[in-house]
This record gives sequence, structure tokens and C-alpha cells, in this order.
Amino acid sequence: MTSRLPGIREQQEQEFVLSDVAAGPSARVVAANVIVTPDYFRTLRIPLLTGGVCRRSLDAGGVKTATTEAMVNRRFVERYLGGRSAIGVHVTGGLDSLVKNRHVFAAAPSQIVGVVGDAREDGQDREPVPTVYTCFSAPHPAPWYVIRTAGSPVAEAASVRRAINALEPSRSVYEIAPLESRMDGAYAQNRLRTWLLSLFAMTALSLVCAGVYGTLSYAVSVRRREVALRLALGALRGSVVRSLIATSLRIVGIGAACGLGLALLFTRTLSTMLYGVTPTDPPTLVGVIVLVVLVAGVAAVIPATRAAFIQPMRALREE
Repeated sequence: MTSRLPGIREQQEQEFVLSDVAAGPSARVVAANVIVTPDYFRTLRIPLLTGGVCRRSLDAGGVKTATTEAMVNRRFVERYLGGRSAIGVHVTGGLDSLVKNRHVFAAAPSQIVGVVGDAREDGQDREPVPTVYTCFSAPHPAPWYVIRTAGSPVAEAASVRRAINALEPSRSVYEIAPLESRMDGAYAQNRLRTWLLSLFAMTALSLVCAGVYGTLSYAVSVRRREVALRLALGALRGSVVRSLIATSLRIVGIGAACGLGLALLFTRTLSTMLYGVTPTDPPTLVGVIVLVVLVAGVAAVIPATRAAFIQPMRALREE
């Protein structure tokens, strides 16, 4: 069980107090708070780095009670404990708010018994943040059951419902769905924005290529008289073609350099909408420049070759 679905953005940061650690430069300890049962890490395949996994606890009457153990992720240890071992450190917070609001258990510090790997609890598009997993083996008022199946999750829905009802008949079970579909729904708006931005970017790139091709084709075509004169005076056709292409590519190179500077200046505004790439992603910028240069080369080669193989006297008479 868990107090929140993994991988879906749900801000649950809370301030904690480390009772066994001297206050450093930043005495305020803020971390994401996730209340889980011990099997959560095995089900989500979150690796255990050091220590052990928290255990379930029972009181003298055999009733499940809130455990006094907690787990933290590697990012928590790096930010708030430095090089010190987290095992045995007492952390206050997290479960205390639930305890005090429900008036069920007495608030008490939780002892850190293990460190687990960093997981993207707050979404795939966000880096892992310091996280405290408060182990809670008492009945949670509104838990999420996370279940790993061997086959299709949808096909197992009825079996899951029967198993939970057998353990706790009064528990209502609803919103059964594969975690993948929930994550798809959570990122539907991001996916739509990505498709729209990609469409706009491809449209803009197509317009640029069309504009470069048309402009260079026209610029080379209007130099037919110059080409005819040079050919009449004995210039080689190959040198004429190379000269026209070099001039065209020189102009495109200047434009590409200016465009690259503007891209580096303005693409940072899109940094919040990017995932997996940086605003100055080298392959993307280089790929666009190479594409524009190739289009420019084709735009210059075709009319330059056509102009170089015309009859000089015919071109001069046409002019």
C-alpha cells in the first residue's frame, strides 16, 4: 500500500527534523513524504542500497500499529546527511501529521533503517527529490494498492477485488486501472503540447527550407548573364558551378550562425517543457543546421548547373 501513486505528480513535500544530526548550513529539512508498507519497494523494484527494509509492527493486543521505522532515498542522504550514514538517524515528521489529525497514534520519531535508490515518485519528467518513506503498517484511511501481475493487469482486476474483500470486507475497492494508463492520463496535456510544438517546429523548418530554396534559386537564376559572359570569355563550367555554390553557401552560413545565436537566446524559455534533452541540445541544433545547409546546397546546385550548361550567345541574346 502507498499514500500516493508512484510516477504521478502530486506535491507532498513536508518539513522534517533530524534529531541525531547537528544543524548544518541549511537546518531546514524538506523532503517528499510517502507513506508505504514494507512490500512497496519490492513491488516497485526500488533497490535497497544500505540497511534493511522496514518491518511491520504489532502491539501487545495483536492490532497493527504505526511503525516507528522509515526509509530514505539516496538523494535525501546526499543533501542532508553528507557523508554520514543514515542508518539509525531519527527523523520526525511525515507520519506525525496523519497521526495528529486522526488522533489515533502518538507521534514519535521514526528511525531510518534503510536507504533505497532514487525513484521518480513525482513524475517521469522530474528528477528524483529527497524522499522519506514512512513505513505504515496500520490500516491507512485511503490507500492505493500497488500490485505487480504476471499477466494482463486488467484481467487480474476481479481477482484483486476478491482478495481485498476477503481481507477487509468493508473496504471499498474502486478505480482499478493499470499504472501505465494512469500515467498516460496524467501526461495527456504534456503530450498534446509536445505534438503541437513538434508540428509547429516542422512547419517552421519546412517554410525555412522552402524559403532558402526559392531565394537561392532566384539569386542564381538572375546571374545567367554573368555566367554567359564568363563562359564566353573561356571560364570552365565546373569553376562557374563551384563559384555559385560557394557564394550561396557563404550566405546560408552567415544566416545559420545568426539563427543559432537567436536559438540559444530564446530556447531557454522552453526548458520547462522539455524532458530528456536540454534547450541547447547539440544533436538537434546541428541536425537543423545540416538540413538547412543541404537544402541550400541543392537549391544552389540545380540552377547553377542549369546556368553553366546554357549556350553563352543564346543567354546574351535573351538578355
